[in-house]
Amino acid sequence: MSWYLWPVLVAGVENFILINTALSLLSFLAVWFIKASRILKSYSPKFLTGLYSSAIVIPPLFSTWIVFSTFLPQVYLTSNQWAKEHQLNHSLHLLNAWTFPFDPTFAYITLLLLIISFLIANYVLTKAYLTVSRIVGLLELSAKPVDSTQVNQIKAICQKYGLDVGLIISDYPFSFVWGYWKAKLVISTGLLNLLTSSELLGLLQHEVAHHKRRDNFSKLILTFCRYSSPLFPLTGIIYHWWSEQVELLCDEMAAQRTNSPVDIASALVKLKRIANSRGLKFVQPVESSFFGEDNSNFEERVERVLSIKENASNDSDLLQKSWGKPIKVIGFGYIFSLILLFSLDPLAVHHMLEIILTIF
Repeated sequence: MSWYLWPVLVAGVENFILINTALSLLSFLAVWFIKASRILKSYSPKFLTGLYSSAIVIPPLFSTWIVFSTFLPQVYLTSNQWAKEHQLNHSLHLLNAWTFPFDPTFAYITLLLLIISFLIANYVLTKAYLTVSRIVGLLELSAKPVDSTQVNQIKAICQKYGLDVGLIISDYPFSFVWGYWKAKLVISTGLLNLLTSSELLGLLQHEVAHHKRRDNFSKLILTFCRYSSPLFPLTGIIYHWWSEQVELLCDEMAAQRTNSPVDIASALVKLKRIANSRGLKFVQPVESSFFGEDNSNFEERVERVLSIKENASNDSDLLQKSWGKPIKVIGFGYIFSLILLFSLDPLAVHHMLEIILTIF
């Protein structure tokens, strides 16, 4: 990288960290205030999952847009064009004007924070993958036989929704959806023997809901977004709220499609009893992803699913992908807005932000 571009990169990283941190804090305070005021009590889990995921994704997404729209023109404009269009005679940009007395130390700190956040995000994702190795340790050669009817039931449902399935011979009851896009349901014979046919149907519909919504892919995106600023402990709280609402939403989907919310609640209670009997050693997701990531809202899930009326209207099917269409719309708007901006006035955002910052 040329020395000409290095200051631009450093300035871009500094501004991204500062802007993203400020927006993440505002986002958390806004969501926390709304949640504390109990306004959200009347909203559905579908709305809340969208609200919480937006609160995590928008700050880094908008911050990168500001950085690109502000600093890319300096990369492709000639020095003469830059001097002509950039009326303010300075070499600093935006928030760097405030951090200048602390440079280069502050620049190194921001780069270090970004690297640490990236490493933590990778650690969290790697830890999730290593959970499978724990499950492998639970496998055994001998296990109780299973009813072929339940096996055929699993195959039929998974085939209907385009979900691959793998049956593991083990008396330990566990299940999880593996993969980000081409997902596969892994389920043990122990879980099949634990649940009744109707309870198993509810569990399968819950897992299908996760699959159709691409929740594993959502977790991947949200994990990187939540660790993109030093305030990841606060965005982690929003992520926890999002996870709780996702489980409630998938319970609702399963109840709608089975018309048997009681069986879903019964399956939850059975898994809860097994988890309690085995202690902290067997934490999620070893038992079943149906049980949730941390089981913190177990009672709320049981109460809510029992409150769902059987034979409820299913006119609006909730089974829909959570990221497919939004990614296309946001991606197109993101790129198109930058192209349009650079075509009309490359330094419009740069000038506007500098004028706003001069107020402070």
